[in-house]
Amino acid sequence: MLSKQITAVALRLLALWLLVKLILSLPTLSLLLQSTETLPGGDTPALFLLYHGGFLLVGLLAVWAISRAARSALARVGEAAPDETTALGRRDQALLIQLLGLYFVVSALAALPNALAFVPYVETFAWHQLLRPAGQALQLGMGLWLVAGTAFWRGLFSRLRSR
Repeated sequence: MLSKQITAVALRLLALWLLVKLILSLPTLSLLLQSTETLPGGDTPALFLLYHGGFLLVGLLAVWAISRAARSALARVGEAAPDETTALGRRDQALLIQLLGLYFVVSALAALPNALAFVPYVETFAWHQLLRPAGQALQLGMGLWLVAGTAFWRGLFSRLRSR
């Protein structure tokens, strides 16, 4: 298999895994929606719905973008010269770095609702309660940095490989 074909297969597996994780989160979301109806006042907080709706929207957009990237990688296999198919090119490295960042972003967005679930029920915060959301926010920031700053990361990895 060529490196672009391997990349396309990995992208498709990542997209499928992400879609399954989104589908598996739907029962939890429905249980959370039912529990918010029993809150005093009986109103479902709009921020809660907006946050979880945004989570689903970002997840579905990520699945679509990853699937599109896999199709693009497969389409470029036929266009590539024989010497381009054996080694990862600069665009392939950037794509892999961005995919790693996208994975970090999506997994952080998946874990943030559970990390912040205690907020409406706690009157005062202790520092240890904020460690998990802070870790998820750090993961989200690193993922965004990987997605946006591929030139920095490519340069860093090439220096580490002494190239």
